[in-house]
Amino acid sequence: MKRNREIDKLNDLFVRYLLGKNGNENMLEDMVNAALSDFNFEEVKDLEIIDPYNLSENIDLKESIIDIKAKTKDNQTVIIEIQLCGNMDFVKRIFYYISKNIVNEIKEGEDYKKLPRIISINLLNFNLDFGDEGKPHRCFKLIDTKNHNIDLDFIQMHIIEAKRFIEIIEKSTLNELKKNRLLTWMKFFTSKNLKSIEKELMEANPIMTKVIEEYKRFTSD
Repeated sequence: MKRNREIDKLNDLFVRYLLGKNGNENMLEDMVNAALSDFNFEEVKDLEIIDPYNLSENIDLKESIIDIKAKTKDNQTVIIEIQLCGNMDFVKRIFYYISKNIVNEIKEGEDYKKLPRIISINLLNFNLDFGDEGKPHRCFKLIDTKNHNIDLDFIQMHIIEAKRFIEIIEKSTLNELKKNRLLTWMKFFTSKNLKSIEKELMEANPIMTKVIEEYKRFTSD
């Protein structure tokens, strides 16, 4: 009997297959809401996966290709980028993608009310150095520098550093996994032996049943 080969689950080709394929909107929505709920933000619903390619009209401009893009009925755009290696310059790339998606949403002369709220989620398989102790999940917004309770809720920039989750996941109980869906996703993405944690993941987060099925389908060929 042919055995499936274990692959790096943060491989961008696999993540596009898993979360960017029509029919897999429920998995994409669960992953996005896992990140949002980690900061107690309002969750999204009715995600529609759309073409992630932003082709430049000007040949001198960079072509912006993100891994996954989706929209909600209430005019929110979700963009997801997977990056396996890099450094702090990647933050500039995140800003570029956010800016490009804002600009592409409105034409000259159109009402600015059409501009969407951008939720940018970036899954990194390397650690960034912000000069502090390091955090597995950060979110940046436009805030009043004197009063952090006031913000312009136009963008959310989530940076999720998968490697910083490994130690947390190793110490997490089943109840903790059930309370924090992001932990289940990070446990899945960072797993080296999926078979050994399948039952735990499926019990902690029901969507993992379909996620694991898709993974097995992807690796069976």
